[in-house]
Amino acid sequence: MKVNKNNYKYTRGMTFIELIVVLSIVGIISSVTLLNFSDFSTRASLQNLSQDIALHIKKAQTNAISGRLTGGLDTGQPPAYGIYFNMDTPESFIYFRDLGSPRNFLFDGNCDNPGELGVECLSTTTIQSNDAISDICTHDGSCGYEDLSVTYVRPFPEPKIYGTKFDTLYELPSGAKIEIISPKGINMNISIWPTGQISVSDGAVDACGGGGVAC
Repeated sequence: MKVNKNNYKYTRGMTFIELIVVLSIVGIISSVTLLNFSDFSTRASLQNLSQDIALHIKKAQTNAISGRLTGGLDTGQPPAYGIYFNMDTPESFIYFRDLGSPRNFLFDGNCDNPGELGVECLSTTTIQSNDAISDICTHDGSCGYEDLSVTYVRPFPEPKIYGTKFDTLYELPSGAKIEIISPKGINMNISIWPTGQISVSDGAVDACGGGGVAC
């Protein structure tokens, strides 16, 4: 029987160099994909934290304006609620009621017994991610504040904002910015404006009071 060699087709296999090139391309694509996913996860985490802080500030504003009495406590004054930040504990912040008579618009005391009668601290929120509060600034460009009290008193939507710097207490009429930062150094800001607006924006704290997403 005669075999016609023309009936056979020969397929050349992949060379070692071609294999290396293909693997390199796959590796590059995988690396870019992983980096993009990592950046997305970081920004999503920061976005969630910034919105959580903004919503807590909004909660203080809403409860003060509505006249809500927490735990039935009546001090004989219009209700006042606020959020307190301290750079000694950048991984948490405090929701409080101002019980001073007369009021000082500050958080006084500690959170050993939150919510108890006569205790200003209502709750402490601990940041669950690896993100943290990195700086407290004003809208006129002054940074490095050691703590910040943002307090709302019925019936006004405008906050009373006080911060401590070099152990001296200052009223901050221009408002305040809270910078949060990821382990990778990506920043977001939560801005509290003297008009009562609360906004979230990208980037490190600076002197400009740009736009942002209002709450």
